[in-house]
Amino acid sequence: MVKCGMICKKYLLFLFNLLFVVSGICMIVIGVIVKIKEISIFGDSTYLSLPIIIISTGAFTFLLAFLGCCGAIKESICKLSVFGILMLVLLICQIAGIILAFANRGTMDAVIKDNMNSTLKDQKEAAVTAWKYMQAGFHCCGVDGPEDYLADKLDIPRSCCEPSEEDCSKDKAFRNGCYDRLVAFVNSKVKIFAGVGGIVAAVELVSVIFTFCLISYIREKNKPSASQSSEDYNYNRY
Repeated sequence: MVKCGMICKKYLLFLFNLLFVVSGICMIVIGVIVKIKEISIFGDSTYLSLPIIIISTGAFTFLLAFLGCCGAIKESICKLSVFGILMLVLLICQIAGIILAFANRGTMDAVIKDNMNSTLKDQKEAAVTAWKYMQAGFHCCGVDGPEDYLADKLDIPRSCCEPSEEDCSKDKAFRNGCYDRLVAFVNSKVKIFAGVGGIVAAVELVSVIFTFCLISYIREKNKPSASQSSEDYNYNRY
């Protein structure tokens, strides 16, 4: 019965690691997309590195999951030990990152609004493209409304109006500001990310438990008998 349970845990661990391989690839793709869109133009230097962090985490998850798959199939104590320790470290870092992200949400919102005001006023090419994308997508105009353009003596862009409008004026522009729409959009996704993060963390925790249970079982199974030399036992560990 114990042996059957350990075999089930072994293949469940292998299955979990296959899921981590897929999630690692997805994280790399998401990081590349975020990097290409340059949405981080409204953040400070801390948030500019977010796409790189996502890509790096995805690559690390992919390699770690591959190590776990190999260790589970080959029943390698060495590989499984390294996998279990690194997975535990990754889990702790993820929990700490989520706590810090929620703790700094107020600061992040303030930084975003300040940078939205400055980029709208400066009208640099990259910022103009980002504003055009956001205003057309969210049906909003300016930071707090179309008056922001007029206050800075700027023409209201066509992205502030419906595509059918040939020219865009204050009366035709979207009344809602983009800051509120952007914050609302981010907040609407927080619960989804938190839910997905919770599921991933739970799977990681189960994987860590299964890993060390499997290591314990392999050690018991490979204990040298009276007819087995210590050299044979040490060989089986790897």
